[in-house]
Amino acid sequence: MATCCGRLSKLYVVLSNLLFACLGVAYVAFGVLGYQNKFRGATLFPSLIFKLSAVLGAIIVVAALFGFTAAFSRRRVFIYLYLLIILISLAVQVVIGVQVYRAAANGNQYVLTFWSSASENERSTLQQQFSCCGYDGFQQGGQCPTSLPPCVDGLRSYVHNAFPKVYLITFAALAVQLLAISNAITMICSQHIHGDDDGEFEKERRERRKSGIRLDDMTLDTTTTLGSFNQYGTQQHDEHKMGYKIDGTQQPQNQYDMYRQSSNNNPSHSYNQYHY
Repeated sequence: MATCCGRLSKLYVVLSNLLFACLGVAYVAFGVLGYQNKFRGATLFPSLIFKLSAVLGAIIVVAALFGFTAAFSRRRVFIYLYLLIILISLAVQVVIGVQVYRAAANGNQYVLTFWSSASENERSTLQQQFSCCGYDGFQQGGQCPTSLPPCVDGLRSYVHNAFPKVYLITFAALAVQLLAISNAITMICSQHIHGDDDGEFEKERRERRKSGIRLDDMTLDTTTTLGSFNQYGTQQHDEHKMGYKIDGTQQPQNQYDMYRQSSNNNPSHSYNQYHY
């Protein structure tokens, strides 16, 4: 039963860490693509968001690798490292979610502040992506063509629609982080249970080593009541297993018992062979 539960727990840890690793790869892709302005509106995001996303993805992938290692290793240090890295990634993920949420909650002010502090290259990129001209229809050096609308409406609409989706996905992904934390707790409990069994087994081995019993065929199912060795190295068994004939008379089973019985019958041989 314990073996079956151990296998199921390992399977659970492996599958959940696969999901965890996929989340990390997704964060890395989002951070790299956003930092390189590979999708529409990426320029509007704070650059810190993409940097933290790439770092978060790398941390999650490393945590997943530690999770795979801890699932098949009996060293608790991997489990503790796994849990520590998960907590670090959890903190980074919360920072990303809060930053995006703050920008989305004050979309109008955020767009105005961003446009005022944006470089010419960033403004030009946004005007190309949203097919607009200037913040309110005017650009540096004159009025925009009448065929192009001002950028303020398109930028505000993008912030109000895209930013909430990003922080909702970020906070929803916290469930995967909690799942990873439950993985670490499961492995710690599993290691504790198996560690107790190993401790009992090692205690059994030490007791048998002191008594002189061979440890070659010893398993966890063997007990200490199967017999012990006397001072002459001959094994003594339980009375209900050895030492009786069919007619019920007791017979000695080793040389020591035969010598003792002979000494009792003949007092002249009361001294053993080592007495001079």
